[in-house]
Amino acid sequence: MIKNACFIFVTSMACLPVYGQQYKTADIIKKADSLMIAVVGDSIFHKCYKYDPQSYYEYITSSGKINYKELISAKQTKRDFLKAGVRYTFCLDEYNKPCTNASVNFDNMLNLISPIDIAYVPEYLLNSKDCDILSRLKALDIGLRLLNKPGIRAIMPDLEYDYQYKTYVWKISNVRYEYQNWYFKDKTNGLAEVLILNAYTG
Repeated sequence: MIKNACFIFVTSMACLPVYGQQYKTADIIKKADSLMIAVVGDSIFHKCYKYDPQSYYEYITSSGKINYKELISAKQTKRDFLKAGVRYTFCLDEYNKPCTNASVNFDNMLNLISPIDIAYVPEYLLNSKDCDILSRLKALDIGLRLLNKPGIRAIMPDLEYDYQYKTYVWKISNVRYEYQNWYFKDKTNGLAEVLILNAYTG
């Protein structure tokens, strides 16, 4: 009976989460960089990714509360480390925008919490091919044909990443008119037509 009880106790302890870990923050960032490079390649990583200083980690305080700190705020994490989110800004080199958010998320043992999502990286970039995104000039031509009512500003397409549909789009706005808000003097009201084009097909 004593052996059985001891076996049950040891097994139960093994199932508990392991806290009390401490890591060098530079090692966490280095591991995230390595994992991201393994997915997108060294060239794309160094050309398009930039470390986001708002990268953070979570830990349990001495009072039992969950708190977080920026990774670069110290050389080493506090004890009772819970998880970390290493964040990046990804920008297409051709346009210097749009910039999207990317991240590598670790648990308390520095294992990946979820697969690294790179849906925002265009296929042409991953396959080292020529950019197949419609040019801004072509998007402007389409916008001028479809948004043909008088406006008060020049129409200029903006390239954006659509997180819902996981693709790039040209967003083209035609501001018809605007006026100052009576209650909030720093705001304006008005009317604008907005055209969203698939950045690859128009």
